[in-house]
Parts: sequence; structure tokens; C-alpha cells
Amino acid sequence: MPFKFAAIVNEWRSALLMSLASLALLWLLPNQGFGPYQAINPFQIWLFVIFITGISLVGYVAVRLLGSTRGLLMTGFFGGLASSTAVTLSFARIAKKHPAYSSTLAAGTILAAGTMFPRILIEVAVINSKLVETLMVPLLLMMVISYSGVIWLVKQPVAKLLQPQELPINNPFHFVPALQFALLLIVIILATELGRAQFGDQGLFVVAALSGITDVDAITITVSQLALSDISESSAVLAIMIAAVTNTLVKAAIVWFIAGRRLAYQVLSVFAIALGSGLLAFWL
Repeated sequence: MPFKFAAIVNEWRSALLMSLASLALLWLLPNQGFGPYQAINPFQIWLFVIFITGISLVGYVAVRLLGSTRGLLMTGFFGGLASSTAVTLSFARIAKKHPAYSSTLAAGTILAAGTMFPRILIEVAVINSKLVETLMVPLLLMMVISYSGVIWLVKQPVAKLLQPQELPINNPFHFVPALQFALLLIVIILATELGRAQFGDQGLFVVAALSGITDVDAITITVSQLALSDISESSAVLAIMIAAVTNTLVKAAIVWFIAGRRLAYQVLSVFAIALGSGLLAFWL
């Protein structure tokens, strides 16, 4: 425990130094567009990096403080704030070794994935609150159904408790993860602008689907910002929904190929209801 506490203190110190350095860098960066389509604004990109890593840091610190002693569900929830895909991958690997705990692991996976939806809503609310009205019902509905699925799974007679292994989640407030997200954001911004220029909204939607394979934060930030002046709000919210659905389906695929059918059926049954309900609410 003393070693763990010391490690957490060191990480907090690193996060504080990174925060100060990030704010200093933000003050130095120009607040104007560069590059193709004048789409790259260094000040805004780094501001978004600080915002997203701040959200991720909350989940990361919670996971580090709670450790494995609080169980899979707490780890799944806070791990979902840091990286729901990392949680899914970790739990799928555990399920492959411990299939008897599939119900509990499925619940933790769904909880992490369901936490992605309010996270998206928070990002949109900060960047472009006009989009919240359209996105709130479908995203919150998918969250509620996901969490309901968690309750259903943990109440199953076969549900068992298992202490999770160390999750593969790195401190988001180090320069390397921050720079990686900044580069990803630049790529998504340029791809979005190029797609819109060549193919209109259809190009935007393709980029949203492709980016949703790995990350929803970058495309959410990009289209929320674009909806302030360059694209319609309806196109922006549809792109965000496409990315969220794609990312959820990728998590289901990860579970299927790594953990096998037993865990996949449990996860997919909840994902299918959540996504179906959310999409229906979005189109109505």
C-alpha cells in the first residue's frame, strides 16, 4: 500500500507539472488557422487536448486509487471515463482465462461502454451546447439501457466476483499520450475537411465511421466545432451518432474474437437493445 500511495503521489506530481506546462504552451500557441482549409488552429487543438485528458485523468486516478479491491464494476465505470476500449480489451482477456466469471465481466464491459455516452454528451455540451438538445435523449437512453443491462447481469445466479487484473490504461497527463491525441485530432480534422470538400456530408459520415473504430473524442470535438459555423447541426449530430455506434460495435467485435461467444452473447444482447433504442429515439 505505501508503494502504491507513493506511485500515485508521483503520478499526481507528474500530472501537475504537465498541467502547468500545457497551460504555458497554450498561452504561446497562435489562435488562428493554418494548413489546408485553414483548419489547424494550434491554440484550439491544444485546448481540446487539455479538456479530453482532464476527463480521462478523472477515470484514471479513480482506477488507480480503487485498484482491484473494489471489484470489476467500479473499475469498469471509472475505467470507462479513461478508456472504455482499454477496459473492454482487458476484460475480454480476463474472460478468456476465467470463463466462469463471464456474467460479471460482461457487466463490467457494458458499464465501461455505457459510460462513453455521457462522456460524449459532456464534450458536446462544452464545445457546442446547441447540439445537446438533439443528442441528449438518444445518448442518455443508450446509457440507461446499458446500465440496466449491468444490473440484470449482476443479479444472475451465475454472476461471481472476481478481482480484475491491472488495466492497460496509461496516465493521460503525460506528454506522449497528449501529443498522440493532438496528432489524432489533427488527422481527423484534415480528413473531415477533405471528406466534406470532396464528397459533402457523405464524406463527413465516412470519416466519422472510420474514426469511431478507434476513438470517439476526436470526431466529437471536430464536428461539434464545425457545427458552430461550417456544417449543419443535423449533420454534426448524425456524425457523432455514427462514431458512437461504430465504436460500440468495435467493442462487441473485440469481445467476440477474444473472449468467445459466451461473453459476446451477453454483451451483444445489451448493446443491441441500447443501440437500437438510441437510434430509434434519434430518428423519431
